[in-house]
Amino acid sequence: MKLFTLHDSITQGGKNYPQIQDHKGGVWKLNAPHSIYNLTYYKLPDDDFIDFGVLLLAKKCILTDNLSISGPSSGLLISHKANDVFTNSNLGSYRIFPAIIKVNDQEIDYYWFHIITNCNDYIIYEKSEFQEVFIGNGSKHGDILHFNCMNEIKQYNTLIDKQCDESNSPLRKVSYNKLTINKEFITNHDIFRIEHAGRNTNFIITEYFKQKIIDNKLTGFEFVECQDIFTE
Repeated sequence: MKLFTLHDSITQGGKNYPQIQDHKGGVWKLNAPHSIYNLTYYKLPDDDFIDFGVLLLAKKCILTDNLSISGPSSGLLISHKANDVFTNSNLGSYRIFPAIIKVNDQEIDYYWFHIITNCNDYIIYEKSEFQEVFIGNGSKHGDILHFNCMNEIKQYNTLIDKQCDESNSPLRKVSYNKLTINKEFITNHDIFRIEHAGRNTNFIITEYFKQKIIDNKLTGFEFVECQDIFTE
């Protein structure tokens, strides 16, 4: 069963990247109610709405169903058409927040799609391999590691955080070299993330969902086949 990472397109959105680089109004402060910074990975915000203000499409950009944005990266900024496709798919825990995109003098309704589903409980740890990586450049460090659960990984990360701090050395985190996921989880989830420090946090999608995006002619997405995530 093939899996893919989901990316913003750097070619379909015009001659500028990201497509959203500026805004008018909104709450863009840390620790403030309704702030965009309350959109964090692996957690649904307590806010009943997020105040994006008005998001401005950059010059020389065109509108796509998924817009790249300078700012929050814990979700996707998608059109009404894309929102219909996403919400009629197999999802876990998610919230949708309205947003407004301004194109010249026209304001267009978009949505912030915020999904926190991760597969921690469905990782087959005895068939997975891990290793330390440097946060700055992603290069590997040390021997192959094996863990029995995500809590062990988090405890190990806490330990190497302390070691790096005491030795004033570059930050490292545990990442996966090979990850095996129970296929039961994949059958019931079209899009998810792997809660894993030290590795990219892109959404992972099934081949079925990738084809669904293509069949519905949604723009602004790119896909890369996963070479180190397997199902069993």
